[in-house]
Amino acid sequence: MADVSLIAGNAAKDIIENLGFEMADVEYVREDGQMCLNFYIRSKNGVNIDDCETVSRAIDEAVENANPTGNKPYCLCVSTWGDRALKNDADFNFFTDVLVEVKIKKAISGKKKKFVGLLKAFDENTVTISVEDDDVVFEKSNIDTIRPYIGF
Repeated sequence: MADVSLIAGNAAKDIIENLGFEMADVEYVREDGQMCLNFYIRSKNGVNIDDCETVSRAIDEAVENANPTGNKPYCLCVSTWGDRALKNDADFNFFTDVLVEVKIKKAISGKKKKFVGLLKAFDENTVTISVEDDDVVFEKSNIDTIRPYIGF
């Protein structure tokens, strides 16, 4: 069977964008004993529960008609990006100049393995964040996770 996430994403992408959101990711995963087709959306203006409901209702028929699972049952879910890890250039571009949390594998700057700062730049091999007006450069190979920082 073809890639379920790709088929579903292709069916929904334009609809999501026309509603003013970015389709950040689509996953087809088993959750609580059932298969779920999870769409993750984001917007520079933020995303709330009503936005998720609006997108879900808007894409439901298009995804259903695309039949990404080959008639196998699934649960359609639309969610915010939240604090999911950044995976690709589109994620890094979206979160440039946003507060992120970087957890690294091997400590730098003494014993420190966790940093919070503004994502400033990235390339194929490195990520740069600004921590208290100092730029800290990480080798991507040493990054365990990088995600939007949600502080309380």
